[in-house]
Amino acid sequence: MLLSPRKGGHRIFAETFTQQVALANLRRYLTLLGEAESDRFTWKSIRRGRTTQLSCDQVNEEEIVRLGDWKKGSSSHKAYIDEDAVDRADHEGDSSSASEDDDEEDEDSTN
Repeated sequence: MLLSPRKGGHRIFAETFTQQVALANLRRYLTLLGEAESDRFTWKSIRRGRTTQLSCDQVNEEEIVRLGDWKKGSSSHKAYIDEDAVDRADHEGDSSSASEDDDEEDEDSTN
């Protein structure tokens, strides 16, 4: 059997694989990728980025709350959303749909 059944409270990873170890690895990889301020990244950075991306992708708030493991009906997730990034994503979406409309008009005029 690949995974043996375990009772609640037992670790599934080795004792040496902790949040601190994982964060140190993340920061090391970011440094290798050229991120100058990798030491400033935290787990909240990841949570904020994911929440912002979900919002940019126009995922409904109920789903964002569920995916972020916040309490149902909570608005705590809003503090994690970078509204400027969402506004930029909305603007880019408006620009791409406008150019698609222009393309359709061009096709109509050539036919």
